[in-house]
Amino acid sequence: MAGRPEFNPNENFIVIKRFLCAGEPQEPGTPFDTSLCLPKTLKQLYDQRRICFASEYRDPSRIDSGRPGASAVTIPENWDELPWPARRKLASALSTEPILNGKDAERAITAELERRDQLP
Repeated sequence: MAGRPEFNPNENFIVIKRFLCAGEPQEPGTPFDTSLCLPKTLKQLYDQRRICFASEYRDPSRIDSGRPGASAVTIPENWDELPWPARRKLASALSTEPILNGKDAERAITAELERRDQLP
């Protein structure tokens, strides 16, 4: 996906979506113990947006709850392939925060997908 840092297994990770790993529940906002899985599985969890780098983690309670009417906005499946002006317009329709760059746009769109529970 556009705007995400390149995967690095040596980074510290934070859980962003609840899942089970080695039979243990992993709760959003908690550090992820990378010793629980193989590097290949770690990469899959990162690609599935179940974990993120600790440096890029934003506490969901600090993300705005979205622009009123955002749930009526259609988010295309290929939103991450949209040209910058279209992606910025989409993100602006979903968030009350200013969209200044691709990372802001991705954050606003993925936050809305999370609210809709449509993120893989």
